[in-house]
Amino acid sequence: MDIQLKPCLFCGGKAVFGQWLDTLNPNATWIECTGCPILTDAFYHEDPIKAKEEAAAIWNRRQLESEIGNGH
Repeated sequence: MDIQLKPCLFCGGKAVFGQWLDTLNPNATWIECTGCPILTDAFYHEDPIKAKEEAAAIWNRRQLESEIGNGH
């Protein structure tokens, strides 16, 4: 399964998955930008694909201008 990641919202850099396979926190997965220091929180799931899907859903989410408001 190929999970697509949008470019970084802040700098437009390439986003990549980070993954830490550990016995205490199995399948810890996050997404980080290769162009700036931004990254997501870590997502944990027994299934590493599910962890990647959860992280990607957060990373790829963009607010619509109508959700942001006009600043008044």
